Amino acid sequence: MNLNNNKKNQNILIFGGGFENKGAESMTLVSVHELMRLYPNNEIIVISNSDYPSEKVREEKFNFSIFPINPNEMLYFGMDIFKMSYLLFNILRYVIRRKGIFKFRNKNKFKSILKNTFFSIDISGYALSSQWDFFTNMAFINRIKIHRKSQIPYFIMPQSFGPFKYRKTERIILQPLINRYIKYPKIVYCRENQGFNLLSKISASNLMKSLDLVLLSKEIDENALFKHEIDYPVIITPKNSVAIIPNSKNNKFSKENMNMVYINIIEKLVELNKTVYLLSHSREDLKVCKEIFNNCKNHEKVIFIDKEFDNIELSFLIAKMNYIIGSRYHSIIHAYKLGIPAVVIGWAEKYRELTNAFNQNDFLVDVRDNFFDSKLAEIINTMEKNYNNESLKISSLLVNYQKFNPFISIEAKLNENT
Repeated sequence: MNLNNNKKNQNILIFGGGFENKGAESMTLVSVHELMRLYPNNEIIVISNSDYPSEKVREEKFNFSIFPINPNEMLYFGMDIFKMSYLLFNILRYVIRRKGIFKFRNKNKFKSILKNTFFSIDISGYALSSQWDFFTNMAFINRIKIHRKSQIPYFIMPQSFGPFKYRKTERIILQPLINRYIKYPKIVYCRENQGFNLLSKISASNLMKSLDLVLLSKEIDENALFKHEIDYPVIITPKNSVAIIPNSKNNKFSKENMNMVYINIIEKLVELNKTVYLLSHSREDLKVCKEIFNNCKNHEKVIFIDKEFDNIELSFLIAKMNYIIGSRYHSIIHAYKLGIPAVVIGWAEKYRELTNAFNQNDFLVDVRDNFFDSKLAEIINTMEKNYNNESLKISSLLVNYQKFNPFISIEAKLNENT
């Protein structure tokens, strides 16, 4: 029996996506597109942690629903400890500031959506790890708890996990919750061996390995996702161009001044007669791009377009590059998907395993290493000589990887024991 036949018109929810950066946006659009294709009779709803884009933009732009809910509302809805915190917060709010009860706007509406849900997927990308704060981890676990309580099937799509080196107080709370709830999802897709090995000690039966879902997706039908055809401006790029895509998070992990590192890279590329494009892959990186551009000596060879691109527009630009120098994980994903090589400046295991999958480890530097920037000039020289061959290598491997679609396994799991 095909369970989907009995679940027509029910909701399919997408958690962990959004529009704050191009990685989240691309995972959201790919997921919506795949679910629309596989489940055309169901309502696809993106559960967003923010009100961006605005209600007006959502109504005008997309062919799918976006439901904004504050992360605090989600925590209150799922975790008893946060219900107690909410009560205490309101008591203090009244006693100290003489203000009324803080009311959550969307809690009841979310309950209604959940009651009519077929299944949900999580596309967080990277949320369960001691590299992130306590509440990011709690929010991830909380979503599983909500679905377990309601007995709604839950699928965690390809993402990174670990390390789990929490501080003692965090570990006392988080580790038992991870041990309990990570067993509930029908599938937990791990992008890297590190995450797979860590979680296999807790729950091996529901684990699967998969590369990033954006990388594995093929072309999407823009007409299915957008209400109106988007007329993108034509940006003419010189043939000998390289894009630099920085990551503001690098400053957290690097011992070097990252802005100076990027400025030195630009000087090196200009020496190689390259036109350099500074591209932002996230709203928070726009400021970094401006700072780098304002401190460059060779402005005539450096192009910074001060705007937030959408995924399609950004892909148009990346496709015209000889190669990129990227620090955002999904900027590398977008480049590889287009057959464009990358010099990768990373800070986590996910960068190493991604470059390894495409035989590109020679072009990876880790910002946590001492004097990593001294290696960059040599790596850029090597890439400059070999980018055509590296492009062919990446494209060849991609064809084989794209034979697997992580969304196809969902229906098989849903139909088990029915």
